[in-house]
Amino acid sequence: MALIGLWRQRRRKGRPVRVIVGLVLVIVVGLGLIYGLHWLLNPWVSAPGRPALTGYWQGEVSMADGDDRRLVLHLIGDPRDQKCYDCPEIDGAAKVCGAGQRTVYEVWGDPENFKGTRFSVKTRPERHEPGLFLNGLAGERDGDLLRLQATITKIDPDGVARSSTSDDNPPDPPTRVELRRATKADYRAAC
Repeated sequence: MALIGLWRQRRRKGRPVRVIVGLVLVIVVGLGLIYGLHWLLNPWVSAPGRPALTGYWQGEVSMADGDDRRLVLHLIGDPRDQKCYDCPEIDGAAKVCGAGQRTVYEVWGDPENFKGTRFSVKTRPERHEPGLFLNGLAGERDGDLLRLQATITKIDPDGVARSSTSDDNPPDPPTRVELRRATKADYRAAC
């Protein structure tokens, strides 16, 4: 009889530990499924062992004839501040340096196909002042190379903005840009 009582006491003491271990296991498996499904359904987002659209990129952009500038781009998948139904799937930042000008941009957009080998993003400079600015980037990713077409906006001293694709300008050939994979250190060191 005493053995049965002792066995029941041990069994009750072991039950809370098993419940806690079970809950932790359910949480770990659940998170693994959520993140695993995320990478399966969004293969353009960074994942170990495969090239992705997200990350750091660098190269040169021709803002005008003879005006080549360094462009560094940081693309992030799943924007942190997503609170809307049709929010962009990509956000990030860009810096363009050269011609005595340093411009920082907010970047947002979407992949145009499942693997993110085609995408487009809009850009918005932090400051609006006279000069040449990126207006948007659209292109293709081939491993660690981005081939882009950029639209350029010129803001006149009187504050009037003219895009390289607007009707009031003669049509310019698209500005072509090639960016290669970069690091966080490259992005921070730029400009």
